[in-house]
Amino acid sequence: MKHTLSILFYVLICGFIAYYRNDITSFIIENLVYRKENIIFTTNEYSKSENYNYVQITNDFEVNNKAEILNAIYTILDSGMNEFVFYCAKDYDMCQYDVEKLSTNENYLSVLNNFVHPYNSYNKLYISTNNMGKIKISVDKLYSNEEIKYINDQLDVIEDTLLTSQMTDVEKIKNILYKKTKLEDTFGVNMLAIVNQKPETLGLKSIIAHHVKFQYELATRKYTYLLQKDLEQKEIKEGLIKACNIIDLIIEILRGSNSLKDAKACLTTGNVENINFKNPESEIYASQLNFTEKQA
Repeated sequence: MKHTLSILFYVLICGFIAYYRNDITSFIIENLVYRKENIIFTTNEYSKSENYNYVQITNDFEVNNKAEILNAIYTILDSGMNEFVFYCAKDYDMCQYDVEKLSTNENYLSVLNNFVHPYNSYNKLYISTNNMGKIKISVDKLYSNEEIKYINDQLDVIEDTLLTSQMTDVEKIKNILYKKTKLEDTFGVNMLAIVNQKPETLGLKSIIAHHVKFQYELATRKYTYLLQKDLEQKEIKEGLIKACNIIDLIIEILRGSNSLKDAKACLTTGNVENINFKNPESEIYASQLNFTEKQA
């Protein structure tokens, strides 16, 4: 009897499981497989908690799209946390792909450093995900706690030694720049210079004046030379253009001349006495030629 009851009990249990299998499967997946850890979110003293067009602060760490992933990462960076875990929504099928694609695009992520406090900015982000929709972020900070302490100590020194409550903001900035940068400095300069081929010790105004004069003369000589070269090229090119227009006449002059000297005289002065022309009209045109020496 007991054996029969046991078999009947097992049959009822199997039937119950078979009938409600979808509900049981969903319950197991939601409460065991996809069970989420409790999210504990904290912020440090450097958190700005500001929203921008590019990214916004979020309190929802169950993401549904790529924009929400970026908002979650920005929120984590702004908070100053070193590690954090958030999750994909159940119906967000592309979540793992989007996270992996986003994590490999350093140019896309590095923009986030522009929106957080420098002390919360990162040097490297390590983003991992799994098939269960869990996304883990580890932040390698740009500044360590020791570096932040050192910077703050230096700022305190500047405030105590260089700034007073009576100073305006402009005066404070000028005082810091004069003290901490090369905006104002003292150094030795040899003011001995050669002036008109003689050594002289000059003042600042005199040495600047002589230097400017020297540079002016240097530039004048340079560009006068370059201009002369260009003018010579211009003269030659103008001669070539003129020659192209009367190329047949020039060929006739060269063929009818007894020497190169006679041909050149014809081209420069229009002297046609020693040139034999086949066409009388050519002789008339040739007598009007006036090429320069360089063109000829």
